[in-house]
Amino acid sequence: MAAPTPASKIPKPTSRVVDNQLARALGCMPSFRGSLAGRPTYSAWAWGQLKDSQPAWLITISGGDLRKDGPVTITFDRGLEHLRSNVDGSAKADASYRIDPDPRSHNVLKGQIKGGVISLDQPATLHLLQNPLVAPEFTLARARMRLALKPDGTLSGIIGRLSAVG
Repeated sequence: MAAPTPASKIPKPTSRVVDNQLARALGCMPSFRGSLAGRPTYSAWAWGQLKDSQPAWLITISGGDLRKDGPVTITFDRGLEHLRSNVDGSAKADASYRIDPDPRSHNVLKGQIKGGVISLDQPATLHLLQNPLVAPEFTLARARMRLALKPDGTLSGIIGRLSAVG
C-alpha cells in the first residue's frame, strides 16, 4: 500500500480556467452531436431513462390570430405531471397538464410569427426545475427557437443555443 501524499505535495486550488479542448474534440464525434435528424447517443439514452419520471415542459404560445404574422408571447413552464408518452416513446398529443406554480420554472419571452414560424425576438435564458433525482435544474443561456406551426395544430422545430467552439 502506498504512503499518503504529504499535504505539501497536494496542489492548491486555483481559479484559472483549464482549456483542454474537450468540447471541441467531443463535438467532432457524430455520436455526441445532435441534429434535426436524430438525438445524440447519450442524450437519447438519458431521455429514454428519464422521460417517465421527468415533469413535462409546457410551451404556451399566445397572441392575436396565431394564423397570421405578428407578435406573440411564448411561455415555458414545468408541469406538475410527468410527460405522457405513446407506445413508441413520443410525447402524447392533446394531453392535459397542470402548470407548476413555482416561479423558478416560469419563463415569459417575446417572439414573432413570420411565415408560420415562431421565433424569439432575441436570445433568452430558459430556466426550469427538472428531475430532482438526476438533474435538479436546467438552464439554457442564449437560447434560440424556431417552431413551425403545422396544419394539425402541432409544432415542429428546435430550441437550442449556438455555441462557438474552437
